[in-house]
Amino acid sequence: YVWAVERGLGTVRPVVSVWATDERFWTTFDGCDPDGYPYERTLQHLAVVQAVAEGQEILGSRDELRARIAPVTGERRRWFEAAADEHNTQISALLMRSAPGEVIGLARRDVGGLLDRAEAGEVLTDGEVLRVSTWTALIPVRDDFIGRIDVQNAPASRALWERASRITVPALRPAALCLAGLAAHRCGEGAAAVVAAEAVVRETPEYSLGVLLLQIVEAGISPDELSSVWRGEHRHAV
Repeated sequence: YVWAVERGLGTVRPVVSVWATDERFWTTFDGCDPDGYPYERTLQHLAVVQAVAEGQEILGSRDELRARIAPVTGERRRWFEAAADEHNTQISALLMRSAPGEVIGLARRDVGGLLDRAEAGEVLTDGEVLRVSTWTALIPVRDDFIGRIDVQNAPASRALWERASRITVPALRPAALCLAGLAAHRCGEGAAAVVAAEAVVRETPEYSLGVLLLQIVEAGISPDELSSVWRGEHRHAV
């Protein structure tokens, strides 16, 4: 496959090609061992040290990332579902008393302060997280929340939405996962973004934003480019 790709480049001559499995990698450098080379899995590796110095988190495997967004179960799950139902009832009442075009403004007045606190690094209560996540059932509000994510608040936003993905009701979990994935992508945590997107596609393949998020991270679209594109009108169709 590597040689076929190189031939397909036409007049462009690659300096080196690299391919890999989960355990080993190979190159087209002269003298490369035909059996490939194992990855250096040590926390003292230069790449790991540099990543830590730049503020990135190093985990043992993607299973640890998946555990961070795994739904809460047991008695706590029943409490969260009852609390979420109460928030849904309250928000529905607010919507019944407002004009259709006021939904974003209504959400901002209701939970904008909570989002400000969370984005500043404050840890919200479970009830507050559920309140915020309940609004994501409305796509315009969900998109407005996405528009709040920037390079400064991305780590705190990721923490908020990962937590929401664990405790919110199943119907709202895809939105929380997408917000968590987009926040992870914004702060350069590509593996976390992939894991969140994969969870959406696996659990609710009809949720189109999850499919789009997975395509974005797999295509290597930069966070800055995505931020500018997201402000376009196409987002309302997602």
